[in-house]
Amino acid sequence: MNYSIKTSLYRYNFVLLIIIGVLCGCSANQNDEDMANNLASDGPIIEATSLLGAGLIRPVFDEESMQILSNELREAVNLYDGSPSSMIWIARRTAAMWRFQDAVVVLSDALEEYPEHPELMRYRGQYLLIIREFAVADNDLTRVRAQLSAIADFIETDAPNGTVIEPASTYYFSVWFYSGLASFLQGNFELASKAFEQATKHAQNQDARITATDWHVVSLFCNRDDAKAYKLLDNLSLNVAVTDATPYLERLKVLQDMYYMPELSQYDIFGQITIKYGLAVRAKIQGNQEQYRDYLNQILDTNIWSALSYIAAEADLNRLNGSAI
Repeated sequence: MNYSIKTSLYRYNFVLLIIIGVLCGCSANQNDEDMANNLASDGPIIEATSLLGAGLIRPVFDEESMQILSNELREAVNLYDGSPSSMIWIARRTAAMWRFQDAVVVLSDALEEYPEHPELMRYRGQYLLIIREFAVADNDLTRVRAQLSAIADFIETDAPNGTVIEPASTYYFSVWFYSGLASFLQGNFELASKAFEQATKHAQNQDARITATDWHVVSLFCNRDDAKAYKLLDNLSLNVAVTDATPYLERLKVLQDMYYMPELSQYDIFGQITIKYGLAVRAKIQGNQEQYRDYLNQILDTNIWSALSYIAAEADLNRLNGSAI
């Protein structure tokens, strides 16, 4: 396999036992389940390594959530027919369990059979970002972008049966959005801002538009292109209705009004991380290094390490080591 995964972190588990059973034309037996249970109870599982050198621990789900996630994975496995689409759904359901390395393995195996398949690379790029393999993810997403002109845009569904949960994202939007993140997390903010601008152009609903615009503005500020960032904010109406992108809308308000302070307790932990990263960027703009670093550390204290703004905060702290704002 041609990616630089930290294989020492990889551990076999029930997910792969199910997948291997399907690929081999057999099924996981009771012994396999016993083995999986033993692995699950064998202490914390390190899924990846942070940019600061810490192990990133896979969370333990409550019984009800685990049952739902396991059932969704089994459904995807049962629908496996050897096609790229069926392998993507196995990978997506695996990643939902925070088993991102397993998801990358599934997609990489599929790419050995279907080289250069754009959707396989699009999802592998997304999951590689989460396990901090930024350069490898960037390579996947660059190869995907080279094929965009040959593929018509389409809505990315939320289930193998074609169910779409609004607000939905399109394929083009996702490719440009994760391309922007790949550049952003590597500190190439100019390229990131251009990618997020493209994502905005392919947004087909207000949630996607606000999300991409937010990252565009943040990228401009991080690139010290304040004039462009403020011009974009000045021309932006934030009196809009969104469903899932409320934290991004709040983050734009934080950057538009240097005195605005959202009520963080109204948001779940993912929303709080998103908004706090905006507060960190605002402190950076104002030259308040102590507050900037404090917000970044607050984000990392949550340990919600798969959140995009968490990864961005981690990358910022990594760059900050020994350097000025």
